Amino acid sequence: MWLPLGFVAFLCLVIGIFTQTLLLAVIVATITLPLAYIAQHKWHGHIVNGFVKATIMMAWAAVLIEQSGGLIEAHFSIFILLSVLILYSDWRVIAFGGLVIALHHALFTWLHYQGVVQLYASMGDMDSMANGDTRHSVAALLSCLLMHGGAVVVQVIILGYLAKVLESMVQESLHVTRFAVAAGGAIWT
Repeated sequence: MWLPLGFVAFLCLVIGIFTQTLLLAVIVATITLPLAYIAQHKWHGHIVNGFVKATIMMAWAAVLIEQSGGLIEAHFSIFILLSVLILYSDWRVIAFGGLVIALHHALFTWLHYQGVVQLYASMGDMDSMANGDTRHSVAALLSCLLMHGGAVVVQVIILGYLAKVLESMVQESLHVTRFAVAAGGAIWT
């Protein structure tokens, strides 16, 4: 997990230099990288390690999206980083990552509705965008939330299925390996 995590952290630090969001990337790195190290050593082989790494991956996806001003291309990082989690061969890790990003999206949609943050500037008609109008109806915000959430749910289902298949293949390989070791140690007469 360190290679993809290190890559996305490095990418966000570099992008931060050019988008005046370096402080955000440094703060997230200061929190998440030690947390990833602790999880790796304290809960190695435990599901909690996977949940922590899933949360960290989704946090970095959120940083990248924020740094880009919400570009759709940055949203791809959610799907890329969810796909990395298949290495755990456990659908629960992928589902947890999906849950984290869904809760994040729901929270920020609500904050936008409350006027605390201004997101979704590009959502709506071109005249509103040209005038800087960032107000949206509840229906428009809910529609956006459901479209984003729906895409993540589909990705989680597909990756969860693939994780189950991968887990089965790994278990079968371990069974064959144990058989080969046992057979190799047998004395044939």
